[in-house]
Formats: sequence, structure tokens, C-alpha cells
Amino acid sequence: MDLTADFVYMRLHGRALSQRLQPAGDPPLAARVRAWRDGKPMTDGHFIPPRQPRARARDVFFHFDNTDKLQAPRDALALIKQVGQV
Repeated sequence: MDLTADFVYMRLHGRALSQRLQPAGDPPLAARVRAWRDGKPMTDGHFIPPRQPRARARDVFFHFDNTDKLQAPRDALALIKQVGQV
């Protein structure tokens, strides 16, 4: 969970990804993406160092690799909407 660069790259994989991105409230993933994007400190997760690196805005990149490949574009669009980029 530690941030070690001036950008964030995540590979999202799995059959249950579509269910986690359904519009029932604000998924934790969308809140985390907004925090990374806006430079807010992370408060959830497991971290190696005792304190977080300096909070700063970061570019966030995702690779959707759903088990059912046809769901990946839909899931990417759902996350983009939840993050507020559309």
C-alpha cells in the first residue's frame, strides 16, 4: 500500500470486480483513487514505514483485467464516473 513514486498504477483483476464497482454507495476504491489524485494522505491499508510520505497529487493509472474480459470497459467507465472524472 506504500506510495513510492509520483504516480499510482494498479492492476485490477478478478471476477468480483464488477460487483465491487456497482453504484451502491461510494466504493472504497473510488475514495482511494480520489485521495491519490488529490494528494490527500492515506488512512487505510498496511504500510511499511511508520509514517506516510509527503502527501501530493498523483496521476492514477489502472489496468482492468477482469476474468470476463467483456466487463473491463464497463468497469473502467464505472470507476471513472465514481471518481468524478466524467
